[in-house]
Amino acid sequence: MEDYKQAVEYMASKQVNTEFGNKGNQHAAIVLSNMLKYSKESFKMFSGSFNKDVTNDQEFISELQSFLASGKTFQLYLEKYPQDNEITGALKLVFDAQAKNPEAVQIKEATPAFKNDLSAIFREGKPYHFAIADKKAFRIEIDAEGYKATCNFNDPRTAEKLTNIFNDRFGL
Repeated sequence: MEDYKQAVEYMASKQVNTEFGNKGNQHAAIVLSNMLKYSKESFKMFSGSFNKDVTNDQEFISELQSFLASGKTFQLYLEKYPQDNEITGALKLVFDAQAKNPEAVQIKEATPAFKNDLSAIFREGKPYHFAIADKKAFRIEIDAEGYKATCNFNDPRTAEKLTNIFNDRFGL
């Protein structure tokens, strides 16, 4: 795991344009942590419910706290809002940051139109979960149960497609 962590940190810090995979919740936490860490302007994410298998990772929480405190734009689309007893510590951090700075931190529940738009751009016709940082880095989860994803820290073309759909349906 340490080798993967070092490789991802290197690619994120150097904004390397290469597609790589991730599998498992630990890999997901490493990639998302680095997206937050090296993002200069914005972070957008479409997630099921901000699952604790990934978001309870201590490094992820630390990078999330730093990002939210920075005043950069953080937008989260949830497939469904979790019940009060299912809200993770990380999601609570986002809710608290939204209350303090609603201009920078926004959370919405995904609409059917948003999911349809996503389904249309992915080959398998599914609305995959994804994250985008600064309109160039992305992580697209191709298997939500196994946390398998395709990632790249410098692919503006793919990131722009995701950003446009996100912004259109998020009301930006």
